[in-house]
Amino acid sequence: LTPHPCLLLSVLDRLANRGHSGRRMLLKEPRLFEHANARFWLVRRTTPYRSNGQIADLNKFLPNWSVVAESFDPGSPERRAEVFWSRQLNSSLNGLPESILIYLVEFSKDPIFEPAFCRQWRAQSIVNSEDLAQEALRHIERATEIGADVVIFPELCVPPPVQRALRDYLREREHPHRLIVAGSFHLQDGAEWFNQALALDCDGNEIGDWRHRKMTAVSLKDKVSEGIKRSPVLRIAQTPCGLQAIAICLDLAQALIWEQVPLRELPLAWLWVPSLSKSTNAHQNQAKSCLVAQTTVTACANQRMPGDGKKAAGASFVTARNFQVLKPSDENDHCQLHRVQWR
Repeated sequence: LTPHPCLLLSVLDRLANRGHSGRRMLLKEPRLFEHANARFWLVRRTTPYRSNGQIADLNKFLPNWSVVAESFDPGSPERRAEVFWSRQLNSSLNGLPESILIYLVEFSKDPIFEPAFCRQWRAQSIVNSEDLAQEALRHIERATEIGADVVIFPELCVPPPVQRALRDYLREREHPHRLIVAGSFHLQDGAEWFNQALALDCDGNEIGDWRHRKMTAVSLKDKVSEGIKRSPVLRIAQTPCGLQAIAICLDLAQALIWEQVPLRELPLAWLWVPSLSKSTNAHQNQAKSCLVAQTTVTACANQRMPGDGKKAAGASFVTARNFQVLKPSDENDHCQLHRVQWR
């Protein structure tokens, strides 16, 4: 039998009490409580109790490890973070070495979108997807040769045909990869369109619990507006090497995940970011702030904007306290290699 949520709240209420003479003190850090097979994050709060000693906002303590903003309203689609546990992902990451090698992919050829950029735009296909698939396989082969643990592809460069090619490779060959974030692409779900990231485990299977959908759409005045539905949820995976999340481009660059999702309340260890942007200066500034606040390792694979005429790399980056930038053995490789000490 599962206890009524009010009973669990009462238990958490007692656990949160500290001090003497009935004085209640606020927990400074989030704590994970387990009771009767239910798990709750006790989240840091500014005003946890009313004057009569009752919990001020019952919605602060939700099952499924949800973390919500101060102004959370159960009837509104307000953005929130949800922490989940995946046997599939944990099996893939089990036994991860103390230092991991992260391979950030950048394509030498720009994706040719169909249709081209326009108002209310979404990429339904890529004209040169065969070229990108071949280059994606060269990247994954190179990542296999050097022993990369994590491989990140950029945003909107991995359409379904390229995804299938990656999956087939991972299923048919031995490789050292523990996690592959195969970029993102515009996908239709019913009547709605989303910019959805794809996470693959070590066997090339999709991690179904981890389908991050972009939380903010591109809007460049009257030129381009990304015609997608913005997701209100940031899914966070609990893994043997800490909490991990996926964000797509502007989710990080515009600080959305920090300001509208109370992610600072959780000790996020890893943030994987597929991106398609002319510059990653804003991305890096936000990543540095997160590094200072929670020592979060941010790895961003960024593809240069199509048609910008630059031959320079896409400004991919890793932000961490203890990492080393490695040079590819071939200068023509469009990638970045970073070795991160995580414990």
